[in-house]
Formats: sequence, structure tokens, C-alpha cells
Amino acid sequence: MSFVPLIAYTICSVYYLFLIRPLMHHQEMDDHGTLNEITANHFTSLTWMVCIATVLAAVLFFYCLYYLLRLRDMAVWDKIGWMVFLVFFGAFAFPVFWYYSIRTEPRNVRMKDSID
Repeated sequence: MSFVPLIAYTICSVYYLFLIRPLMHHQEMDDHGTLNEITANHFTSLTWMVCIATVLAAVLFFYCLYYLLRLRDMAVWDKIGWMVFLVFFGAFAFPVFWYYSIRTEPRNVRMKDSID
């Protein structure tokens, strides 16, 4: 689940690179008019793809935030550090957070009932 936003953003990037492939093949990336035209012709699909990826990242961010706030045994400064890391590194931070925090947690981790 933590790789979903990263995969979604990667799909967006690969799609855009596929669209501008003819310009890269002919080494015409400095032809801004054509680059602008290609982007404008596919603006709707690019926008929807980025919006979907962003919504997925936001959902995962709030899930991670909820998970962090419910942990009893993690120090407050560690929680703040994870939150800052998740905010600044976004889709790249979610797999790291899962690997170092969620995956290594024991099954009987002590959690608060709410996020008070």
C-alpha cells in the first residue's frame, strides 16, 4: 500500500515521457512551442493522472499520520520527525516509513484508542 503513490507518480512521469518521446528522439527538446502543444493536447489526461496520484498520496499521508498519533511507545520528537519527513518527501517517504516503522512493529504494539 505504501508504494501506491510512488507507482502512480511514476506512471504519470512515464506517460509524459512517452508523449514527448518524438522530441527526445530528434533532440528537439528546446522547441518549446511543440512541447507546449503536446502538453496542451494531453492536458486533461495528465491533470487527471496527477490528481489521482495526489489523492492517493494524501490518503496514505493521513493514514500514516493517524498511525503515528496512536502509537504509545514512540517519543514525541520521533513522531514529529516522521511527520516532517512524510510531508517533505511525500511519495518517496511512504515506503521508507512502512519499512522502518510499520513493518518492524510487533503484532501487539501498544496503541491509543484515539489520537488525543
